[in-house]
Amino acid sequence: MPMLSASVGDAAGTKPKTHDVALVQVLLMTAKDPKTGKPYFGPHYDGTNGPATIGAIKVFQESWKLASRPTPPLSGAGIKVGTPTAGKPGATLPARPPPPAASSTEKYGRSERSALDGTL
Repeated sequence: MPMLSASVGDAAGTKPKTHDVALVQVLLMTAKDPKTGKPYFGPHYDGTNGPATIGAIKVFQESWKLASRPTPPLSGAGIKVGTPTAGKPGATLPARPPPPAASSTEKYGRSERSALDGTL
């Protein structure tokens, strides 16, 4: 399974280094979507961590089931509705079931450093 191993920022929210972003962009240019056969990233890389780069990472993660789009909570989940009758409480809306677990611990839209390079 393909893996991205360059850093595109860290958990502290620091600005990613241009050469790290450029490496991820090149990797996304060479990796092909198995459904369409097209590269995940366009024909030019610039080292800018903008919407195109983040979008390409998200599509890559979704197509390889490495991470999935966060699911917003169901509005009103767990709130009692209806009127109580004969001393019984009103009905409770069920909570939305959790999304299927991704097969890894990747953060959606981010590329983390590899455990192999010792920089975790």
